This record gives sequence, C-alpha cells and structure tokens, in this order.
Amino acid sequence: MKYVKLHAYHVQKQKRDEYLDLQRQAAEVYGRHASFRTLFLNSMEDETRWIEITTYDSEESYAEAIRLIDEEPEIGDLFRRFKSLLVQENAEIVEEDFKLAKEIVVRTTE
Repeated sequence: MKYVKLHAYHVQKQKRDEYLDLQRQAAEVYGRHASFRTLFLNSMEDETRWIEITTYDSEESYAEAIRLIDEEPEIGDLFRRFKSLLVQENAEIVEEDFKLAKEIVVRTTE
C-alpha cells in the first residue's frame, strides 16, 4: 500500500526560488535511497503557504530510506537552510502520515 507524507509550512515570499532549488537538492539526496513522487503546492490565497505531498511505495520502504538519508552528510545542512527560508512568525512544520486509499487519473483524448 502506498505511503504518503504531507508537510505544510510557510516560506518567505522572496525566498520562493531558493526554496524550490533547495527542494531539488534534497530530492537528489533522497533519490539515492528512495523511489518517490512529490508535489509542491503553493496556496493561491496565501503565497507563503506550501503543502508538500510525497508518495512512497510503502511505509517500510520509507522507514528504511529515511534511516539511510539521515546518515547523508549534507542532509542536516539542507534542513537548516530550509528552516531559514520559513516565515519566522510562523515557522511551524506540520507533518502527517497517510495511506493512499485510491488514485483516479483521467486523461481526455482529443
């Protein structure tokens, strides 16, 4: 069963490009140990609000990968840099775990 991690946080407006580049760098580190798919959603009502949704093959594969990722030397620096991009008055990072119940993909044919 697919395992889904959701993170929600607020990134300073002027740091958007730096944030997206940092996410690319983090994905390179994660990709050494895990297969995953991530969506980065930016609120249309609050430019600072971001939702990150990452899907892994299973909770077990995530747990094993994250153990190895945490051993990577650059991951601590990337996380510190990420925290510096957050809106300081609202620096909370919300994290939730989900299981994928169903996925529906519709493509029109034209």
